[in-house]
Amino acid sequence: MFSSTSKVHLRVFLVLLSSILLGLVEGWFFPKQETSRVKSACKNNGNFRNWCTSVGIKAPRLEHSSIDGIPGVSVIQTSTLNPGDCAIVLPVKAAIVVLNNDHVETEVNLASPIPKFLCDTEWEKAPKKLRLACTLLNEQMKGAESYYKGYIEHLPPITGPGRARCDTLDRWTAKELSLLQSPKLVSKTLKRAKKDARWFTSLENGVCTRDQLDWALDIVRTRAFEGDFSVPNNGEGKDIALLPFIDDLNHQETNAKNGKTFPTVAQSLGRTSKTICWVAQEAHKSGAEVAHSYLHGEQSIAEDFLSEWGFAPTFLDATRLHINGLNIIIRGDGRVEDPKFVLLAFQAKARTSQSSKPSNPEVWSSVAAACDAKADSLKYTNSDNGTVSQRREAIAQSYLDGKSRLLRKGSQWARRQEEKAKALKVGL
Repeated sequence: MFSSTSKVHLRVFLVLLSSILLGLVEGWFFPKQETSRVKSACKNNGNFRNWCTSVGIKAPRLEHSSIDGIPGVSVIQTSTLNPGDCAIVLPVKAAIVVLNNDHVETEVNLASPIPKFLCDTEWEKAPKKLRLACTLLNEQMKGAESYYKGYIEHLPPITGPGRARCDTLDRWTAKELSLLQSPKLVSKTLKRAKKDARWFTSLENGVCTRDQLDWALDIVRTRAFEGDFSVPNNGEGKDIALLPFIDDLNHQETNAKNGKTFPTVAQSLGRTSKTICWVAQEAHKSGAEVAHSYLHGEQSIAEDFLSEWGFAPTFLDATRLHINGLNIIIRGDGRVEDPKFVLLAFQAKARTSQSSKPSNPEVWSSVAAACDAKADSLKYTNSDNGTVSQRREAIAQSYLDGKSRLLRKGSQWARRQEEKAKALKVGL
């Protein structure tokens, strides 16, 4: 037995030992951290950072910051990050995960892990995004009893101020969607809204409101990651998950001046047997925002950004142009993707319509004219006061301005191809 004095000494020794061990672990994962800034980050982010600590999420060199006066919507670093530095360590158990084959096997059937929301049959039929949305809602309804309470309180609310932070086009009114001047994009949005309505009817009667499901689906669409989130990891990469803290990292746009692209999500995320890590791929200076590229290169098309995340980057990597029944992609430098296909497609179209075969110069002249005509048509007009949200109006205007600039580049590129084709006197 220990005396009272010995017990005090033992407690002091254990506290000191635990502090030393914690410092060694954090020093191994996060070299050259600035302790004072770490304490400041925890203080500034209150409950969420406290929750992160309680579930083992480590990000001592990062803190949340504000954009346009909205707190906690961006992540900045408090000390320099070098390539290869692990900036966020997230235990897989702290993520909300739906595995690719996520079900509980019984001798009779596949049992739903959340029968309150989806019966066994509906769970088996439900796509992964709906499963994850229902799993999130199930945790949200637990309130203080949820393991993810601190994370859920950190997310945009179901209603009220801040809801627009997870806005998707599905929440836009018909008037707001018309501002995009993209019938194809509007049609895609309306089809998804009908699908969401069918999903709502597949839920157990009265388990949630439509607003609650819409919120959960918006959270999943704007914040979820796809990859390998099983324990141990199986390398399939077909799971879907919400990754607290990591999902706060914003999209880093392509540099408009030099065309530089930034590391993608896939390049930045790493796995150990029980953790998910966000690893810096390039140097970041202290105080700079930490972000990654949601999409770039061949996948980075403005309309896809709008459909998935409800916004379009200021500097567009690509946009779609519908001409002569074809879906043409114009890249950031103005070039038309796969020009040989475009030429052959025009030829096939002419053969189908039994019209004369166009020459190469004629094809590129048509593409240039279509680019100019579409750019001319994208004239933004102010909406009636009070009928649309200012945020959505600004998104629409930014998208139209970017698309118009890109189409002008596409026209110039096509004109150059026309002149080259004339000089070579090449016809199909």
